[in-house]
Amino acid sequence: MMKSVWKDYKVSQRGNFSVMAGLVIALVMLIVAAAVETSRMGSAKSQLQSITDIAVLAGAIAADAKDANREEIVLAAIKENSYKIAPMELSAEPVVDFDDNAQVLTVQIETKMNPALAQLLGKKELNVAAESSSLYAPDAVAPISIAFALDVSGSMGFTASGGNSSKIETLQDSIGVLFKALEKGSKDKAKLAKALRTGMSAYNTELVNRLDMDYGWDGLEDAVDDLIADGGTNSVPALQNSYDQLLADRVFRKNQGEDISNLIEYVIFMTDGDNNMPEWDDESAAICEAMKNDGIELFSVAFDAPEKGEALLLDCASSNAGQPNSNGDNDNDNDDETKCMNNGSKGNGNAQGHCTGKDKKKMEEEKSQYYFDASDSKAFTKAFDEIGESIAQVYIRLL
Repeated sequence: MMKSVWKDYKVSQRGNFSVMAGLVIALVMLIVAAAVETSRMGSAKSQLQSITDIAVLAGAIAADAKDANREEIVLAAIKENSYKIAPMELSAEPVVDFDDNAQVLTVQIETKMNPALAQLLGKKELNVAAESSSLYAPDAVAPISIAFALDVSGSMGFTASGGNSSKIETLQDSIGVLFKALEKGSKDKAKLAKALRTGMSAYNTELVNRLDMDYGWDGLEDAVDDLIADGGTNSVPALQNSYDQLLADRVFRKNQGEDISNLIEYVIFMTDGDNNMPEWDDESAAICEAMKNDGIELFSVAFDAPEKGEALLLDCASSNAGQPNSNGDNDNDNDDETKCMNNGSKGNGNAQGHCTGKDKKKMEEEKSQYYFDASDSKAFTKAFDEIGESIAQVYIRLL
């Protein structure tokens, strides 16, 4: 009798365990599905936002030019860029609103998704929408803050490929090119100077020069002209200082009574080498990720940098939609550490890199409009010109 009861008890326990195991597996699958669907929706939202930003810029330019076909131009821009959400399609007619009194253009678009998780909850479709607004007054300028994290290690004193100047001299010239592009795009230098605040963090193995955030860019150009190339490479202190500068700048602007709801913030990060210690890559990438998660957009420029330096800059650059990179791949493991030497924390700036740990093809696929791979002085200057144009043409007008 006791054996029978014990046998029944064990069978019951096995049954309970099976039920619990099934519930746990179902819960894990639900969590995984939710994560996948959230990622898909986030990606769709990001791409929709990119389309509206492009369309609203095209409409603002057309409105500035008094183009009678301005609405058609907006719709054409949306149609031309709708491939970004394929295989999804727009689920409703785009809303295009030109408010000529306020001189503001607003564009709204939406699509529908059929996520499996939503179907389990009884919903067949979910709406995903995006909206962008832009001033189309010729002198409209949004508040902008730009912090520069600039490599001044010893190798920046070498002659740049494709020219007779040193890399640091090319950098000094390129900073001026960037601001000329900004001036040209804004149409009103005085108003731009009142809206734009700039700061600088120059680094080798430590933070060697800094310029606190201030209005305009004349002071920054002067500070960059005084930079000297020397030492090894550690991007951590410069990136952290750039982040701290922008956070402090928010407080300053707010205390000055400025409306910072439209504030646009950038970090422009460049290097011609790679960090002397692998752990500095991890720390730098973590700071970049924190900035992107805080709404700061990062442009990064490789100046004839080794593959390891390129990998860090690629990790740091914002994605095409201006959102934090989603690949999450900051893996710096090396296949053979004996082949991946560095020149130490007191190096002379000539280090040519540790192993990257990143597949070259994957690096190519991950590149965005925020990352520039300049192999010579001409390409480097062109990168800074394009950064200036990008800020001027897209974000100076966006609300």
